[in-house]
Amino acid sequence: MKQLPLKYVKTSELNPAAYNPRDITEAAFEGLKESVKKFGLVDPLIVNVRTGLMVAGHQRLKVAQALKHEFVPVIEVDLSPSEEKALNVTLNNQAISGHYTDSLQELLEEIASESDDGLLESLRMDTLKIDTNWDADSDALDKIDPNLDGIIAKVKVECPQEVKDDVKQRITEALEGIEGVTVS
Repeated sequence: MKQLPLKYVKTSELNPAAYNPRDITEAAFEGLKESVKKFGLVDPLIVNVRTGLMVAGHQRLKVAQALKHEFVPVIEVDLSPSEEKALNVTLNNQAISGHYTDSLQELLEEIASESDDGLLESLRMDTLKIDTNWDADSDALDKIDPNLDGIIAKVKVECPQEVKDDVKQRITEALEGIEGVTVS
C-alpha cells in the first residue's frame, strides 16, 4: 500500500472542484461546523496534484473557512482527470457508504448519558433514529388472496433508502420463477 503523506495547506490556496456533485443542508453544515469546533478537522481534504483541484473535503473546507482556519490537513494524490472525478464520486457514493445498524440507538443513548453539554444536539445527532417499524405491515401479505388469476397489479414497496437494494433483492428472489412477475 502506498503511503500518502499528510501536509498542511493554506485554505486560501485550495481549489474546490466546480464539478463536485455533493451539497449539504444548512443544518448539516452547522452540525459539521460544531463537529470541527469540538474535535478539530480530523478528516483530511484530498487534492489532486495533477490538476490542483480538490477531490474531497469541499464541505470541510467551507467549514474551515467559516471558522477562520488558516491551514487544513491535506493528502495529495496523483490522478488523471477522470480518475479524480471517479474518486470524488466514490467518496460521496451513498450506495457504498453503508447504513446504521440497530446498535446506533444504544450508542446514541450512551453518548447522551455520558455527556451533559448537549453534545448530540450541537452535532445534529439528536434526530438520528433507526426506524425499527418500517416493515410493521409485512404480515398483511399473508392475508392477500392468492387466487389472482388474470389480474394485473402493480405493487409499490416503500422502505428506508439504506435497505432499498436489499429489499429489492429479497423480493426478486422470492418471486423468481413465477410466470408473468417482474420486479423493477
